[in-house]
Amino acid sequence: NIGLADDLVGDFNGVKAVNREEACLYAFNTLKATMVEYDNNNNSVTVNGITFGYLSYTEHTNGLPTPSGATYGVVYLDDRDTIARQIAAMRPNCDVLVVSAHWGTEGTHVVNDFQKDTAQWLADQGVDLIIGTHPHVTQNAAWLTGANGNTALVVYSLGNFINAQSSPDNVI
Repeated sequence: NIGLADDLVGDFNGVKAVNREEACLYAFNTLKATMVEYDNNNNSVTVNGITFGYLSYTEHTNGLPTPSGATYGVVYLDDRDTIARQIAAMRPNCDVLVVSAHWGTEGTHVVNDFQKDTAQWLADQGVDLIIGTHPHVTQNAAWLTGANGNTALVVYSLGNFINAQSSPDNVI
């Protein structure tokens, strides 16, 4: 997950990023090293001839504002006009459209109404895969049917893979 729409937007790889471009450069160089074709103009990556478009949004930043003068920012999940425009622009450029959603309540396996409503709305916009982050524990996955009959897989929360949290629920 190279999404930067989360509550750690100003802190990348344990080092404060000067700007979004610096943080993205680290992620893109990592992709390049894995022999994956990344299109910086379209936020897409092509693997074995399949182009994945990637967008990332957040529900909140834990009360942390974007620093004044910052050249980066996040799009919040309640800004549906912006998200709809970005999805519409990305959809023709990819085979699979992936959205990373930083959402939910920390520490609970229960999917909340905001997550469910937003996931359905994203499926209705034509998103194929919704990857949830933030709760630090796993949550359910589900297949959704979008407004146009498309199917979308939502994983409400992946949990933690590498972290400093030691509770059994936070370590998978």
